[in-house]
Amino acid sequence: MTAGWRSRPSILVCASLWAALCSAAAAETYDLEATLRKELARKVSFEFKDTPLPEAVQFFFTLTKLTVVLDPEVGKANPQVTLTVKDMPMHEALKRIMDDAGLEFQQRSMGFYIVKKGTPKPELLKPITPVAEWEKEFHKKLQKKVSFELVDTPLDEAFAFIGNMCKCNLIVDPALLKEAAPRTVNYKVRDITLEAALMQIMRLYDLNYKLRDEAMFIHDQWAYAEKPAAPLNAPQLVAVDKAVQQLGADDFDTRERASKTIAALGGGAAPALQAALAQVKDPEARMRLKNLLDHFAAADFFSESPEVKAVLDALERPVATFEFVDTPLDECLAFVSSLGKVKLTAADTGNAGWPTVSLRITDMKFGNALRWTARLAGGKLVLKDGVLRVEK
Repeated sequence: MTAGWRSRPSILVCASLWAALCSAAAAETYDLEATLRKELARKVSFEFKDTPLPEAVQFFFTLTKLTVVLDPEVGKANPQVTLTVKDMPMHEALKRIMDDAGLEFQQRSMGFYIVKKGTPKPELLKPITPVAEWEKEFHKKLQKKVSFELVDTPLDEAFAFIGNMCKCNLIVDPALLKEAAPRTVNYKVRDITLEAALMQIMRLYDLNYKLRDEAMFIHDQWAYAEKPAAPLNAPQLVAVDKAVQQLGADDFDTRERASKTIAALGGGAAPALQAALAQVKDPEARMRLKNLLDHFAAADFFSESPEVKAVLDALERPVATFEFVDTPLDECLAFVSSLGKVKLTAADTGNAGWPTVSLRITDMKFGNALRWTARLAGGKLVLKDGVLRVEK
């Protein structure tokens, strides 16, 4: 029994509840409130006193087997639940808890989310649509059903855990691990696919992904533009100017919307942001401008010359498994060279040096292993005099 519960809660739950909710979640559109009211009509009795909201939610989660995810922003506020209920329909009890805490349910394709009232629904992540043979195998592995819990788990450890379960290459952008306030994962699921779990975690923590070179690369939602930057037109420049003025607003949600408005316009906004950075004094606005510029600058993360691409694509020898943990680049290159008998060098960066590399590879072609080693070191592979070389 969880601390804070005065008496043992009792509830009768319909055996087909979970199946019905899954069916509703699969529908393209439906009335969420009506669905909850119909399916959670069973009566419940309990007493919560100063019970943390996650524990109260867990109580319903345990009884209903419903996939309910708490938005990280809600968890940060650490709301407490004090409520006594006797023979009340479960949907009414849940609504009372939500109303008292200023929260609401949102249904998002793969489960129910608890968010602050008025929170706009995030854009759906692009579904995994396998094309290449390795993508088909990758997608197949993600259909495995799992149950697990992550508590205050760093992003890289969370995705390493999931990658290990499905034997897939999940690579976290090093930029995410250098954030001033690193994101940690609090997440619990029961009997859902690994693909669904991955998508839910990425939505919760404003992440996105790209399938590249036998791996899923996980990054900040707004990083790594898909297309080269195009100059903004007049209405877009007006939108950027308005959003820049809102980057230093007192209201957090206003600042977030402004950042996302600018990010959605892509690298074409960079010149306007550079000009604004020279004038803006507000610390919060300056930080956001710099973060946006960093993301736009990283948009060519995957680019490589046709000559390098041809060489790497030809290196098809499979690599079984290896792992680097904060390993200096020269040691990484020496090890990878030994696997494929290919000469590799790294450019001299002077006092700045190269960052260390953390990378775990499972069943990957040698050429792709080279690609990811160079990328995670913050470099690009170039071909000079028949030798592959990592340069900034």
